[in-house]
Amino acid sequence: PTSIYVGETKRSINTRAAEHKKAVEKEKWSHSGLSQHKKECKVHMDWKPEVLSRPTIRNPQHLKHHLKVEEALWIRRLNCGPKKGLNEDYGSYVKTDAWQPIFNTL
Repeated sequence: PTSIYVGETKRSINTRAAEHKKAVEKEKWSHSGLSQHKKECKVHMDWKPEVLSRPTIRNPQHLKHHLKVEEALWIRRLNCGPKKGLNEDYGSYVKTDAWQPIFNTL
């Protein structure tokens, strides 16, 4: 079975994936949920990330909040939170299971 990890970044997605991979190579297990998983799981990991959405918000304060909300909603949508996927939590900005989100996806 395939496990999924969802993260948010303002930087290049390939740069962020490379950081995750480097953390695993250097055994920095506390770097992320992804690196913690790799400590326990020796199965091959696909390090090719996929963009789930791109925000159009340009205001830095609104963007930060928007990215956190998007991350939490995608974790719930893809069901990759604790004991179901590679994320350690369901995101800190969504506190309900009642969401039926509509996304602007690519």
